[in-house]
Amino acid sequence: RATEYDIDFMEKWSSSQKEDLIVRTTATKGGKGTIGSIVTRNEKVEKHGHGAEKTSVTKYRIRPCPDPKRKEETAWMTKEALQKEALEPSRHWNDVGSGKLGKLYVEIIGCDGLPQLDTGSFLGNKTDAFVSVVYEDCISKTDVIDDTLFPRWMPWSQRAFQFHMMHPSSQLYLGVFDYDEGMFDDHDLIGRVSVDVTNFYPGTEYLLTYNIYPTAKTSYTREAKGTLTFRLRIEYVDERQMVLTNLTPPPTIHVNVKTKKDFQCAKYTASGKIDMEPYSQRTISSYIEELMTYMECYYYLEDAVLNVILWRGHFPLKLGKKTIALLPVHSFNLFLCMVVLVERPTLFPTFCCATIAWVLLAVMGYKRNVPDPWDGCRSFGEIMQQLILGKCLSGPDDIPAFANAEKSKEFTEKWKKRVEEAEKMAERRRLKAIEEQEEWQKEMEEIGDTNVDISTKSGGGVSIDPLKPILYPIQQYLGIACNSLRFIKNIIIW
Repeated sequence: RATEYDIDFMEKWSSSQKEDLIVRTTATKGGKGTIGSIVTRNEKVEKHGHGAEKTSVTKYRIRPCPDPKRKEETAWMTKEALQKEALEPSRHWNDVGSGKLGKLYVEIIGCDGLPQLDTGSFLGNKTDAFVSVVYEDCISKTDVIDDTLFPRWMPWSQRAFQFHMMHPSSQLYLGVFDYDEGMFDDHDLIGRVSVDVTNFYPGTEYLLTYNIYPTAKTSYTREAKGTLTFRLRIEYVDERQMVLTNLTPPPTIHVNVKTKKDFQCAKYTASGKIDMEPYSQRTISSYIEELMTYMECYYYLEDAVLNVILWRGHFPLKLGKKTIALLPVHSFNLFLCMVVLVERPTLFPTFCCATIAWVLLAVMGYKRNVPDPWDGCRSFGEIMQQLILGKCLSGPDDIPAFANAEKSKEFTEKWKKRVEEAEKMAERRRLKAIEEQEEWQKEMEEIGDTNVDISTKSGGGVSIDPLKPILYPIQQYLGIACNSLRFIKNIIIW
């Protein structure tokens, strides 16, 4: 119900602002149908000059609508002008959420390389993209950009969200969908991404581009379905409170939605298209693939042990900005610990507890010394500044464009080659084991000690999986193991 203040505000409000709001609001209703897409022209070629100086320029219709303040100028734009305009600051912000810890600002800029999901692409009916944003107790959506595989959301469209934060470790989920206007048709998930915001510095604006995938499962074989570009910024009310809040896990939140379509959209954005809860051999395979990715930890442990035993330097001793030496700090610490334990073995439980802190600091040092500056994390000193002083005095690092790009590429290729060699060795062992098994079966056949396995033979009709009572509990245990390892991994890698 409108108050007297509301009525007075609307009477004083200018007509241009009303028109701006009306245009922007109607643009959020959704994409066109198939017929509307076919009859609407979204691309045109303008020719300029004469003879040898004749040039042609391709322009694209601005969707969902042109700028209400510059309608003629922004009705059609070239691809370069479209990209430049999309990077301008957003005009309208959706203020959502109920947290009091701080604010998370998200602006959806655009997507590239999206797949074609609508029929009739040769007639102009292409993917109608929109982005669903799920964060804590909020579910928000952008405008729909019709009939394009490289959508751009303009500063005057619905693309910017201001989330009130409850917990600094809450994940930001972004899902890209193809809009379907049918009442019984769900929006088709193109891809989604989960963004960990814990290592972003407050007061710093980030322009980020992520690959998007239709599933949340970890696998070397999954293929990206395009990229999503967005801007992100965090502001904390009290950085000390932010650090202390990290000592508790993020709260479990239940959010209500109006329709089944909205529910599917939020569910796919947060957890991907594959439901990992019901029994499925595909789910079991996914869990096993994720567990296999943790085998890479063996290589990190192998390097760590060799570095400590061989007294390899790793801690940079700097004079100004120049590194003059690498000190084997971990080897020296281990040497002192062993000397003390020989003389005082009763301190063994104490040293075991101290080892946990030592390992965490060692991992932090490793992450801060990798060639790629974007793979680092906050230092222990920065966290202590936030805890004691209430804010970090040092601020974020100034990372130049393409900093250490060659070293980062070389480092990544080295690890990739190492994992591939290990996989080839494991494959050779598997083939050897199969060969030995086949030889054993041939020997059994020669001495007549074989049994015919008829368990897989079945007649017609409906077949019930006889392995479900055995495999479904295994699937649940694998899920618990994966979730536990994710939790431990997040702690260890800061």
